[in-house]
Amino acid sequence: MITIQIQEDKLPILTLEEGGMKTSKKVTFDVLEQLIVNHNTIQTLEQKEIVFSSPTLPPNTIKYAQNQSGMDFLFMIEPEVVTNIQYNQFTFSDIPFPKMVFAYKINKQQVVDVHCAVYKDLYLRDTTELYRFPYSNVHTNGRLCYFSSERLTDLVQLQDYAYQWRMTKNNDHIYFPGTTNLMKDTLYNVFETFECKPFDESILAPMGLNYSQWSSDFIKS
Repeated sequence: MITIQIQEDKLPILTLEEGGMKTSKKVTFDVLEQLIVNHNTIQTLEQKEIVFSSPTLPPNTIKYAQNQSGMDFLFMIEPEVVTNIQYNQFTFSDIPFPKMVFAYKINKQQVVDVHCAVYKDLYLRDTTELYRFPYSNVHTNGRLCYFSSERLTDLVQLQDYAYQWRMTKNNDHIYFPGTTNLMKDTLYNVFETFECKPFDESILAPMGLNYSQWSSDFIKS
């Protein structure tokens, strides 16, 4: 049996296996061409070996990484949506949420950290500038002040995580008028202003980071 392995920027390696013995040597492409033309005993023609394959990922995943400890990092985009908000003892209908990206850190199938950020661009690219979440309960760097540290069956289960988070009751924690957003108004008035109306991107406060920087910081944290 003859096996040929093609390596990028290197000469092909020809392996001959006969009688339980293997012999390998490098050959020129001219020799390889003749082998392909003249022999029908070539069993495999391999260009590149697969060195990594991700597990099945939830929809809208735009980046996946794994560190040496086996910790998983997922980045998922969420389209602009409207949600009914429970804010303290008040209920607001159809509050708009802007386009967002969520970052999840998973250790041994358990959610151990979640961050989020807002973006304006039609498509999220490495150079896309990010903005702070304009409401409450999110730190300056995008870390959620509360999140479910549930144990996952698999990573696909994350696809409804952001939805469940939006359904959680809101309060004024980590909301600072003029800093969290540019409206310089109470959160109650912000919700009242946007109720049943499109989201106004002009109120967004810049994070001072693009997506590439933000995602890299999250993976390194």
